Amino acid sequence: MPVNMILGGGGLGAGQAIVATAGVPVQLDPVTDGSQLWRAVLIKAKAANTGAIVVGDSTLSATNWPNDGLTSDQAIWWDPPSGGGLDLSLIYIDAAVSGEGVDFWPGK
Repeated sequence: MPVNMILGGGGLGAGQAIVATAGVPVQLDPVTDGSQLWRAVLIKAKAANTGAIVVGDSTLSATNWPNDGLTSDQAIWWDPPSGGGLDLSLIYIDAAVSGEGVDFWPGK
């Protein structure tokens, strides 16, 4: 499902990603082409979620790990250990329940 990405002043952004079908990972930001790199991103499970959200690469699946991941209103701070740029198109989420997702805030 498309991400709604809003760029704010000061090098901050905001967006959301929704998993249409549980078990089918979606990119956090499918629009980016690698030219928009971020320093880090805060990823927060939506408050209305009833199942787990897992964050990782394209090989993950929340249906395989229903008790792992972020639950309602939980968040993680993701930043690359090398200090290099972070491409949001390489981060995927999956949901244990169809139609659930995350809000995210990348920063420069």
